Amino acid sequence: GKLDLYTVCGGFDPAKTIPVIIDVGCAGPKGNTAGLTIRDHPLYHGLRQDRTKHKSDAGTEVNTCYYGPDSFIGEFMGAARVLFGSGCLLQFEDFNTNDAMPLLAEYRTQFLTYNDDIQGTAAVTIAALLGAIRTMKPRCTDLIAELRGMRILFHGAGSAN
Repeated sequence: GKLDLYTVCGGFDPAKTIPVIIDVGCAGPKGNTAGLTIRDHPLYHGLRQDRTKHKSDAGTEVNTCYYGPDSFIGEFMGAARVLFGSGCLLQFEDFNTNDAMPLLAEYRTQFLTYNDDIQGTAAVTIAALLGAIRTMKPRCTDLIAELRGMRILFHGAGSAN
């Protein structure tokens, strides 16, 4: 899905993209918003233990292995940069909201990275709004000024649960 979009819409060479799934544990049915049995399902081949969590500075529960100098995510990102160079884009995808913002805050100044659920959603939303203005007012020469004069209602968070 996502790599197809990068290839078709962004012109990325598919041979230069690598999807990576990092498995750091999985909650039982009470630990996910849909109440699904994932960890104990016979087709699940991931780590069959709860994720180790702690309270963040904001008071939310976050996954411990994602943060700090010895974190699993930090080690992975550092290794990717060594292997592929500092121009390697590392995209966070489908991290829950409690982790998405702190992950971005921790790593955005150290690595070429972005969180698709936060920044990607925002970019697509702005593009849609600017496109709508252009459609409604084709003679408009200052789309940003026109956008500033609008009242817009956003519904939804844009980050996976």
